[in-house]
Amino acid sequence: MPIQRKVTVVTLLTSSAVLLVATGALFAFQLISFRQSFMRDLSVLSEIIANNSTAALAFRDQRAAREVLSALRAKPHVVSAWIQLPDGSEFARFGAPGARNDFTHMPIDGYRFEGHYLLQGRSIILNREPIGTLYLQSDYQSVYQELIQLYGGILATVLAVSFIVALLLSARLQRFISGPILRLADTAKVIAEKRDYSVRAEKMAQDELGLFTDAFNQMLAQIQAQDADLQAAHEDLARQVAALQREIAERKQAEGALRESRALYHSLVEQMPAGVFRKDRQGRYVLANSWFCHLRGMKAEEILGKTPEELVAVELAEQGGTRPGIIHLLTAGTKHHERIMRSGEQVEVEEEYPAVDGRKRYLHVVKSPVFGPDGKLIGTQGVQFDMTALKQAEEELRKAQVELLEVSRQAGMAEVATGVLHNVGNVLNSLNVSVTLMRERLRKPRLENLNKVTLLLHEHGHDLASFLTNDPKGKLIPEYLSQLANCLAGENSEALRAMDEAAKNVEHIKEIVSMQQSYARIAGVFETLRPASLVNDALQVHAVSLEREGIKVVREFDEVAPITVDKHKVLQILINLVSNAKYALRESGRQDKVLCLGIAANGNGRLKITVSDNGIGIIPENLTRIFSHGFTTKKEGHGFGLHSGAIAAKEMGGNLTAHSDGTGRGATFTLELPTSNLGKSA
Repeated sequence: MPIQRKVTVVTLLTSSAVLLVATGALFAFQLISFRQSFMRDLSVLSEIIANNSTAALAFRDQRAAREVLSALRAKPHVVSAWIQLPDGSEFARFGAPGARNDFTHMPIDGYRFEGHYLLQGRSIILNREPIGTLYLQSDYQSVYQELIQLYGGILATVLAVSFIVALLLSARLQRFISGPILRLADTAKVIAEKRDYSVRAEKMAQDELGLFTDAFNQMLAQIQAQDADLQAAHEDLARQVAALQREIAERKQAEGALRESRALYHSLVEQMPAGVFRKDRQGRYVLANSWFCHLRGMKAEEILGKTPEELVAVELAEQGGTRPGIIHLLTAGTKHHERIMRSGEQVEVEEEYPAVDGRKRYLHVVKSPVFGPDGKLIGTQGVQFDMTALKQAEEELRKAQVELLEVSRQAGMAEVATGVLHNVGNVLNSLNVSVTLMRERLRKPRLENLNKVTLLLHEHGHDLASFLTNDPKGKLIPEYLSQLANCLAGENSEALRAMDEAAKNVEHIKEIVSMQQSYARIAGVFETLRPASLVNDALQVHAVSLEREGIKVVREFDEVAPITVDKHKVLQILINLVSNAKYALRESGRQDKVLCLGIAANGNGRLKITVSDNGIGIIPENLTRIFSHGFTTKKEGHGFGLHSGAIAAKEMGGNLTAHSDGTGRGATFTLELPTSNLGKSA
């Protein structure tokens, strides 16, 4: 219920209660006054009737007595009257016969209320002597009901009017009390909903509510400060809880890792193909894995808790003797344990151990100290590695090395021969082209035509002048001879160039053979020369075949300083790269065959030479394999060219790399070389 309604209800209830008390007191006062007045009237009436009945009683005149009593008809509320003689007998009566009650227990000259009746007794006195008693019975019910109706109507009217007035006044005046309280309630509601303790209540008056508002605002300020502190404490607690949770998670993780580590440690120790043991301070075994037990020919429970001497004593008792050499190992092991316990140093030894199966085992044993949590030495531990198979393998390896040296020598000779044949083959191709060109030039029928001209001149020798000037054929001979001379001169020049090229190829073959021979013996010779001359020499080797294949050669040479390299190795690499590019362009089947060679500085004292083509390209999975020995994609290839080229580049301090965007998109090979002589050798 809203406080406004509560104030109104309280006001109305208070007003109603006060009015009820006031009207109740008034009604009680009126009731008491009415009874007293009624008693006085009845007392006066009884005194008059008693005085008037004196003569009738004195003369025992009942009729006169009844006449006196009949005067009571003027009082409607008197329902009956009796005159009683001193002996208790009835002398005269008035009223209904059934209206009389028993008044014998009632004192004379007194009154009593019974129900809605008032009983009055009065002595009749004559000469100061009682001669009888008068009793009156009065019914004040009707008068009492009239009084109740009157005062009840007045009370109801007063209550109704007062209720309306109180309602109107409380509705207008209660806001002086409920207004500030409602403001406080609204402020409290906003604070409760938004949890914003910076809100303050508006002070409406300087009374108790004003003091309450000030106290409420002060409380809000304290709550705000405490909330800030609580929020900070909560955040700090949240951070601590998060840190604690992380710590718990890390601890659980560490415990799990520790359990896992212990399990892994136990599994590792047990499954390890080596003997693992540990001794305490006194040299008693406290740990022995299954391999160690198998080597000793005993169970773990038979070994643990005993010293090596005790184990030997057990072996003596059970078998009547010990294995040869076991006493020596026992003595050495005890000395090692004592040495480690004194110095804390690791001991590593080779042992020949007589196994229980009678075979000799070769063991490599590593013994080390064991420290406790306090850092103090508490024992020793060791790991026994079985080197028997290794010893046997070493002996077999020694024998195999002798055989391998001979095989390697032969294989090296074969590899050198293969490299020579591959490089010589590339040069021989160009030489073959030059020889083929000379053969084609020489096969032309120009000499036959010259013989015909000579024969014709011989036939007309007697009239040669006339034949040359008048005969149509003779007139053509001088011009033909002139043209023939020019053609022969041109063919002679071409033949000379081809011969020079062939001679250069033959010289290059000699240089390749010489280089391969020096490759097998000593380092190559470094020369300082221009990179462009190297690239042009490589192109010159393939010039004829490039022209015949219709391959367009593009040179993109930057101005770079001379470099110091092994000329023949570089030329070998470039000739092989141009040969591979020529093959890729031929296999592509395209008309616009382009071979691009580039020279540029690569920074940091290095130079790069690129050989690019728009041929068949290289699939991605082959990019990492093309430099492997024996790998090739050519139908008649042997897979030595790029492999030997990559090795040669590395020997000169450079490298050889390849790039291709895929099948049909060409390839680029990059030879990177240092610009100065690094002193590299084959």
